Amino acid sequence: MEGKKLALVGVGAVGGSLLGRKEGNDQIVSVIAQGDRAKRLEKEGILVNKKPCQVHLATAGDAIDLLFVAVKNTQLDEVKKEIAPFVGKETVLLPLMNGITAARTLKEAFPQNEVVTALVYVDAVKEGKDVFCGEEYLVQLGSQGDDCRAETVEMAAECLEKLGIESKIAEDIQRTLWLKWMVNMGMNQVSALMEVPFAPFQKIPALLEAAKMAMEEVVAVAKEAGVDLTMDDVWAMDEKIHGFEPEATSSMLQDVAAKRKTEVEFFAGELMRLGKQYGVATPYNALLYQLLRAKEGLYGVE
Repeated sequence: MEGKKLALVGVGAVGGSLLGRKEGNDQIVSVIAQGDRAKRLEKEGILVNKKPCQVHLATAGDAIDLLFVAVKNTQLDEVKKEIAPFVGKETVLLPLMNGITAARTLKEAFPQNEVVTALVYVDAVKEGKDVFCGEEYLVQLGSQGDDCRAETVEMAAECLEKLGIESKIAEDIQRTLWLKWMVNMGMNQVSALMEVPFAPFQKIPALLEAAKMAMEEVVAVAKEAGVDLTMDDVWAMDEKIHGFEPEATSSMLQDVAAKRKTEVEFFAGELMRLGKQYGVATPYNALLYQLLRAKEGLYGVE
């Protein structure tokens, strides 16, 4: 970590929690932003658990060593253009995002750069410029193929630890990534549709069963894609759900509550595309996809 220049794009729940995770993080992690938003962030900063957190803007041409990408999948196409002037030859990209496509998308955009595959578990929500986060902040990371070297993954893990964020290097990052995606496929989508936190999933068997139906289709597609997921992973949810904070809300429910565009295209939508590719039917997720798109339409998102 010593001497490494760190930057962040996206100061929502995940990125804001990173800045405020440990005192001094806002002094060593610069933020990439543009226009009026950049001016506002630099002037006002953000609040993390009611404590002021400064925002120091990155300067194009800075030799950024590690760039955290903490945005919604729906924003990534635009963000790729925004970060391009800040990505040098040696810049390593680390997406802290939902789904299974972010690392691949960044690698396609910046083929000469190393991209660490990662998934994040964080208990956080953003309301206005205020970020509220709990104790949990875990990043699991690894390399898919030749996207990055093992020593690069270790460097990223060390930087996260220095920022006060727990990190684990996964033996099989593809399985780890898909496993979280599988859980999110059920919990995020069903919770957003029903507009409930996790507590009802712990008390109402039918609600958890509905979520598991969506997860089962992920397992079926994973089998054809060569990813190590099994029905045991789905059945494990019967016990795992009781470890969730009852009143915590999924990121997709937070989007629905704020009347924002959800990441359904990168959940059910992506599974449907993969199902078509591998010849696997995904009717339950197809229904969730249509219902969630309809829900977006009801509050004015096209």
